[in-house]
Amino acid sequence: DKRFSFYDQVHTTGMDIPQQPNAVAVLTLGKDLTFRDYAQAAYRMRGIGKGQTISLFVTPQVAQLLANEAAGGRGVSAQNRRAELSAMPPQQRMRAELEDVSAWLMVNSMKTEKIQFELWCAQCARNVWRKKAVGHLRHVYTEMGGKTLSPIAPGSAHTGRHSLDVFRERVVRDVSNSVPQFVDPRQEIADNVRVYSALLQDPADIKAIERIQALLSGHDFDANTQTKRPEGAGFEQEQEQEQQQEQEQEQQ
Repeated sequence: DKRFSFYDQVHTTGMDIPQQPNAVAVLTLGKDLTFRDYAQAAYRMRGIGKGQTISLFVTPQVAQLLANEAAGGRGVSAQNRRAELSAMPPQQRMRAELEDVSAWLMVNSMKTEKIQFELWCAQCARNVWRKKAVGHLRHVYTEMGGKTLSPIAPGSAHTGRHSLDVFRERVVRDVSNSVPQFVDPRQEIADNVRVYSALLQDPADIKAIERIQALLSGHDFDANTQTKRPEGAGFEQEQEQEQQQEQEQEQQ
């Protein structure tokens, strides 16, 4: 009855520590918490609904963020939403507050997925011209120490040194005195395509870039048939694999 178990966010998946039948858990909400991590943390208590309970601890800053997001999703202001909750009976208010928490966590999940998706698309685009650069370097690496460098194609100014620069990450020592402005991933890819145009002469590479840009626009693009497919049509298998991996972690 005096046991204290602490789970950090990393270990809320796959950990199985038996607790007392009437144990009480404290679950903290952070500003970037997603519904998946929230559910994983909650189910460390295997006896929910059978005696074990969970209490949510929220800082004032996160509570305000949660209230704004939840109210915005309902089309009302945070002040009006608080008034609605205050007018509800205790049990109904508790349920409504938990619904707001779940809705806010789902919004966070979608934001996180969007960020990861955009990073994945940017990586896929870089992989297109990097593969060409690697292929070029394999043919001209013996020239790198000499004065004469062979171009990637007749009449092109792109040499092995330019292909090597594709993999270099410049160290920027300047410190900006302003907030960085958002750059659309599609625009960033388009700018890089112009920079590395010498490496993107193959029609198959152009089609690969077009499909990535189409994915970022909200739909899948079939480069072979020149048609659009519903977004997410090719990701169902990946989602199933992810669910299987989570189940395996639970069993370990």
